Amino acid sequence: MTDSERPVWVVRAGKNGEDETDALEKGLVIIGWHDLGNLGDLQEFEDVREMVASNAPEDSPPQVGATARQLFAFTRKIGIGDMVVLPLKQPWGQIAIGTVTGEYQWHTVNGIKRHTRTVDWKSKRVQREVLPPGLRRSISSPPTVYRVRWEGAAGQFHALLSGQGVPEIEISESSFDPPPAQDPRDEILDFIRDRFVAHDMERLVAEVISAEGYTARQSAKGPDGGIDIVAGRGPFGFDSPRIVVQVKATDSSTGISTLRELRDAMRELDADHGLLVSWSGFTKDVEQERRREYFRIRLWDANNLLDAVLRTYHHLPESIRAELPLRQVWTLQTDDLDD
Repeated sequence: MTDSERPVWVVRAGKNGEDETDALEKGLVIIGWHDLGNLGDLQEFEDVREMVASNAPEDSPPQVGATARQLFAFTRKIGIGDMVVLPLKQPWGQIAIGTVTGEYQWHTVNGIKRHTRTVDWKSKRVQREVLPPGLRRSISSPPTVYRVRWEGAAGQFHALLSGQGVPEIEISESSFDPPPAQDPRDEILDFIRDRFVAHDMERLVAEVISAEGYTARQSAKGPDGGIDIVAGRGPFGFDSPRIVVQVKATDSSTGISTLRELRDAMRELDADHGLLVSWSGFTKDVEQERRREYFRIRLWDANNLLDAVLRTYHHLPESIRAELPLRQVWTLQTDDLDD
């Protein structure tokens, strides 16, 4: 089997990306469920299912089966030499691509035993947007561990890593197993990224701030000196707290120079607080400042912005809701109800 014919696996690193830094820096894929303990001696799927069922008696049989399938895939089905894709939450919109180099290990990471496999990361920061839509959807499903059922996926990723780009290929619907439905959050984030570009992203942020009870004014297009939006309480926006906002809708992480520019703008306008919105997240030096600036400046990446949009959606103007049509869906989880 050639490298281009090997399986491709998606392995996520925490619901909010909390294990991504360790995974990339230590050459690992890391999954949760560490309360189950070492799975290394479990050779058969039924053994894994029994362990999951005994550890979570409140889970329904389908939930137990779904968890067990992911764990069994991680411990036994992923092979050395298989390709692994890690969709990143921090920053959202990028992926890491690597090759599995080791068998399952119950390994200590930061003092805690975790389920791990070693990986040779070939590229740690690839923009999802360079992938064809079908391949992009195939790596956007909710499960933590699953095989990408897209014909030629490994070849396309290898072409990308070699600098050849990813060719579009014609695939018949019968030639692959469709992946699980795309994670709704990823689908919404994709939509926002495509529809709200540059100045329009600033407009979306300004409307979210207004929906939070502020009077917000967006700067005109062109050089802004670190000030995209100013906002304050009261009908004219004169009252405290007064906020200066900088919005970066680029594909690269925002660095310390932008944070310093925001601080200068806060001093110039005598603002109480600052908000730095960066669609692609922040560099390490900015993240190191996060705690020190906690009571003065907030940092929002794409996921933080989406949280704010969802929180204020019903208070956003009709024009924004028409551009970003969302519907809240509630379902009753009947398997949690007593008979």
